[in-house]
Amino acid sequence: MADIYEVIRTAPEQHVRTILRLLCDNNFGVKSKAQELHSTIVALQENGSGDSKKRTRDAEVLFCLKCRDCYVEEDNDDEACAYHPGEFEADYDGFFADHDEMTHGLIDDEDMFEEYPEGYTMSCCQKRGNEEGCDIGRHINGGSQRAREEGPDGNGEAADEGNDDEEEDEDGEEEDGN
Repeated sequence: MADIYEVIRTAPEQHVRTILRLLCDNNFGVKSKAQELHSTIVALQENGSGDSKKRTRDAEVLFCLKCRDCYVEEDNDDEACAYHPGEFEADYDGFFADHDEMTHGLIDDEDMFEEYPEGYTMSCCQKRGNEEGCDIGRHINGGSQRAREEGPDGNGEAADEGNDDEEEDEDGEEEDGN
């Protein structure tokens, strides 16, 4: 299967717009997130931070693998990104005490964490999921080749792309791992 970031980078603009529209039509969560990201991108391009050069309308807005937020490279410094490197642990006895998973959805789920981060404790620092991240550093671009090679922690470990059954041989061609 083709690398989705390469597909997005090379696809005609109308193709990308059509896919986004279809995703938004079929999932309210995707639609809501797309609206939120669009607003963030517009704000970053138009305003920028007070200490940076004036932005142009076509400044590239990047997405961080760690904090899962948008940023522009000129604002990326050693204190730009704050995230929790640990796992989220649901507060079953408090926040989710009366939660019915059949009605409201699974508690131990990334979508639920995205919607209600205050209902989870982070294993890395015991803070609530909606509190500022405990690990501070530079943003890692989610769409760049370097980010995919370094992985989300920037430690040289490639990010898992869910392709466990296939491996690349020395020529870069995929071989079936079975």
